[in-house]
Amino acid sequence: MNHNPSDQLHIESAAGWLGLGDWQSAKAELDELTPTLRAHPDVLKMRVAIHCAARQFDRAATISDTLAEALPEDAQFWLNCAIALCQLGKWKTAQAAILICFNLKPDLQSAALDNPDLQPLWLRPPA
Repeated sequence: MNHNPSDQLHIESAAGWLGLGDWQSAKAELDELTPTLRAHPDVLKMRVAIHCAARQFDRAATISDTLAEALPEDAQFWLNCAIALCQLGKWKTAQAAILICFNLKPDLQSAALDNPDLQPLWLRPPA
């Protein structure tokens, strides 16, 4: 991602805040980015994670729809996508997303199994 030092600081700060569980501060950092950078796939991926943390699953799913082609090999994106879809009751699509995630990065399986937002998916019969 090619950007100025100020944008780099906002991106790093947003990731830090999100890692600490403070999605509001993470969102505020991303809101400070230059307009052209706000639509970058890596920034949108972070917005999906922020919306999941904020329990705004409809927004996360909407952004995910536009990112699937841009981030086909990003396991963390697919995990967040599965979370949003699961919470929206879109079981088959959530199952497909979580399988992509597991195929890309099998070590995310334990984290996914422990994630309370994915619990409804484990309680449903396979599609």
